[in-house]
Amino acid sequence: GLAGLLSVIVFLEAGFRNRIENLINSLTVGLAIVSALILIFEFFWQIVVGLALVAGIYIMWENTRELFT
Repeated sequence: GLAGLLSVIVFLEAGFRNRIENLINSLTVGLAIVSALILIFEFFWQIVVGLALVAGIYIMWENTRELFT
């Protein structure tokens, strides 16, 4: 209830000051950052394994390129 009341007050104040675009833009960026942090938290080990795999492929690519030059 308190969060809803606070968000209505913030939205009305932004409406009276003609700053609704800035409010929505800031809200969108904030939610995108929170979503990215949640995804990183949930898939941390998969990201680590993927980065290790990409690093291994890069090292193999460099070694085979060096072998043929």
